Amino acid sequence: MHQKQLVKLINNCNMRFLIIILALISALPAHAQNLENFEKANTYYLSENYSGAVETYEYILKSGLHSTELYFNLANSYYKLNKIGPCILNYEKALLMSPNDERVLNNLSYAKKMTVDKINVVPDLNIYKSFEKIFHFFSLTEWAVSSVIFVFLFVVLFISYYLESRSAKKRLFFVLGLFSFALTASCFMLAHQKAEISKNIKYAVVFSQETDIKLEPSLKSETVFSLHEGTKIMLLDSSNAYWSKIKIQDGRVGWISTTSFKPI
Repeated sequence: MHQKQLVKLINNCNMRFLIIILALISALPAHAQNLENFEKANTYYLSENYSGAVETYEYILKSGLHSTELYFNLANSYYKLNKIGPCILNYEKALLMSPNDERVLNNLSYAKKMTVDKINVVPDLNIYKSFEKIFHFFSLTEWAVSSVIFVFLFVVLFISYYLESRSAKKRLFFVLGLFSFALTASCFMLAHQKAEISKNIKYAVVFSQETDIKLEPSLKSETVFSLHEGTKIMLLDSSNAYWSKIKIQDGRVGWISTTSFKPI
């Protein structure tokens, strides 16, 4: 009986392995095609055919491939075409994948100078600013990987503490173990917080050249202020099919037509 179960288990494992191999083999042509298209888009960009570059980069995105480099190059192409909304949207998407990429940060800063709206950011407390810098230093994946690394380090230090007989080294392993545990907890907390924010707090970029922000979700409602293409907004309520409640960096709140923006 046990022998039959073992044979069945081996057969199942072989089948799963075969399925994985076939999936990888079938993905190779698509990957090669995307690389070819990426080089083609880069050639278009270098030859100043920015419309062709945009079309090819967008085609790659539709195929399911996403990367910092792809969004960055696409944003650069839109910048050359003076399409500020799509330009900023793709720089923001690149930053989601690589929060500390200096190239993206610098180019996004230049792109924002092309926007009409000059919004004064509400000043934060110095403590909050410091925490925000730490929080955005890594992406969600990087914080999660950091927590796993520190967990592994904690386990190694705990085993070393348990096996070490000399009191001086035992104390050292104990202190380092506590420190690595604290770092693990901090990284896990930051990863969890970042996951919650990415799930609950959404941002978007205004695509309309000019759009009125209403006091209530209705065309007949009072216009409280106006926004222009390229402005980044926070989505507070998207339950209405035609209107979304938003907030901008200076704290003002209102309702915007869902056709006037694209989510990041």
